[in-house]
Amino acid sequence: MREIAVVLISQGVILIGYILTFITQRRKDRNEHDRRLEEIRDDFAKQTSEIRISIKDMQSAYEQMMKIFEVKLDTLSERVERHNKVVERTYELEKAVEVLKNRNAVSEHRLADLESGR
Repeated sequence: MREIAVVLISQGVILIGYILTFITQRRKDRNEHDRRLEEIRDDFAKQTSEIRISIKDMQSAYEQMMKIFEVKLDTLSERVERHNKVVERTYELEKAVEVLKNRNAVSEHRLADLESGR
């Protein structure tokens, strides 16, 4: 009977050792998991911060490009306006030239009529 008690006690001690080893390993795994999770959170926060900085930089560059674009657009608008005025003046001059050509033709006919004695 004593041998059975010794065997049961030794088996119980072994079982307690396995249980303690299991618990210890679970704690180590949990600590490792918590550490990795913290690293992931830190990396995520760092990358999020970098993305925010990149977005601000891109926004600043976009605003600068828009200012340049507006200046160029204003300059182009002024040039187009000047061109349109030149076209309008040219059109008016062409009309005036046509009137003068007609007057000249009429004057030439009158002169020819006067010279021919009609």
